Order: sequence, then structure tokens, then C-alpha cells
Amino acid sequence: MKILFAFDGSDHARAAAALLGRLPLPAGSAITVLCVAETPSQFWRTLEGEPARAVERAEQEREDRALDDARAVAGGLRREGVDVHIAAGTGDPAEIVLEKARADGSDLLVLGARGVSTLDRILLGSVAGHALAEAPCSLLLARPPEEAEAANRPLRILVGYDGSDAARRALDGLKSCPIAGRAEVRVLTVLELLSGYGADVLQKLSPIWAEEKARARAALEEVADELRASGIDAQSDLREAEEIAEQVAMVADEMQAELVVVGRTGRHGLARLLPGRTAERLARIAPCSVWIAR
Repeated sequence: MKILFAFDGSDHARAAAALLGRLPLPAGSAITVLCVAETPSQFWRTLEGEPARAVERAEQEREDRALDDARAVAGGLRREGVDVHIAAGTGDPAEIVLEKARADGSDLLVLGARGVSTLDRILLGSVAGHALAEAPCSLLLARPPEEAEAANRPLRILVGYDGSDAARRALDGLKSCPIAGRAEVRVLTVLELLSGYGADVLQKLSPIWAEEKARARAALEEVADELRASGIDAQSDLREAEEIAEQVAMVADEMQAELVVVGRTGRHGLARLLPGRTAERLARIAPCSVWIAR
């Protein structure tokens, strides 16, 4: 697995480093730690003489600090079977990060999500927001765990599964990591209820809905059995809700998950018409880190 980790020194970027350090990676994986020093505004470019030289020195110092940060983070990520490299640059962070991901052919882009509280989770950092819309590969947006003791227990992972190709890619991406014995996994399917004027009540009374639930439960158990056959501690969970992303976030909070894994496109509701909207909404409201498979 080829991973690009964009590190900016924020608390959420440090949470990403901690999660990446805990996440078992396939043998032969490679991590590039990228630090970008943001270019000053165009105003400073109009200066001449000593003021211009002072700005140039400041830019060089920022780039040097970015490189030092990359070296420090890379040291904490090195382990057997995983190569770690460093890179640094100056410019627009979002542009440089996405260009690097494309140029390297990265499989996974890792960033800090930047949300700092329940109310602020919808306000992603600018780089994370661009990556959510434009990343050419799978994306892991990291948040600090809400429990201090989370690092001392097996990784708790929630997998959103709806039977789509995107959900299958998410599952396969997780299975590629040697997590057996190192993580507790819950596979979740959320069946979407109709909303408004008691439509959900009629929906639940329909024999078609009962058949839909039976099919979903069977598919869910098949996936959980597949994970168990690989030695992974896996449980299944079937829920019904009007808002899928909100329900996934609620379950993640209930189980105190450190990571939610979902596909970029789903089968239900708005996801059929607006691909990726459920995953994007989840990335903004989830109480933990989110891995969006593409």
C-alpha cells in the first residue's frame, strides 16, 4: 500500500500520525510524510531590497521547519516491512498535497480533519475539504480519539456496508491490513426509512420491507463470517434510519470507534443520485477518524 501522509503540525495531524502508527499495514507498504510550508500572500512578493530578503529568509525557515517536522513524524512511523520517506515543499498546501498524491499514484491519502468539537466537526480544514472533493485515491481523515485510553486497547473499527461496489472496496481495503488479533470490527448496514407523514410506519409494515431486511441481514452476516474466517473479531449490526450518515456516526459514538471505513458511493437515497454525499456527510460529522475508499 502506497500512503501519502500530509502533516501540518496540528493536533488532528498528530492524531493521524498516531492512528497510522497503530494501523497494521500490509508488508511492503510505503509511507511518504509530506510537510508543506504555505506561501505568503502576494503582498509580500511586491517588496524589494532588505524587506524582500527578509521574506525569502522567512520562507526558507518555514520550509526547513516543515522538513524537520517530516523527519520527526517519519521516525515514529518506521516499522518492519514499511518504508518511510519524507518530502517537503512551499506553496498552496491543498494543491501540493493533491498533486503529490496523483504523481505518486498513492493508494491512500492521510490528513487531519481539523474538526475540534461536536459543533465544529462540520468545519473541515481547507486541505481536508479539498481532498474530500478531489482526492484521486482513498482518503483517511483523522480526528483525535475522544478517550485517552483508546491507544491501550485493540483498534475499534466500524465498517459501513450496503452491498455496493464501493462498500466492497472499503471492505477489501480493510482486509488488506493484517488486523487479525489487533482490532475489533463491527460491520454495519443501515436501511433507509422513508420520511414524512408516517411513511416510515407504512414502510415497516410492508412485506417487501421484511424481505429487504432479511436480505440485508443475510448479506451482512456473510460479510461478518468472511472477516471471522480471516481471524478478525467481527460483529454485525443492522439498523433502520431516515438519515444514513447520522446513524453511522451515532453507532460509531456508541461503540467508541476510532475509525469508520466506508465506500465513496452507496446505494441508498441521495447516494444513488449524488455519489459520495453520504460519505462526505459522514466525514464531516463523525466523532472519529474516517477512511473513505475509492
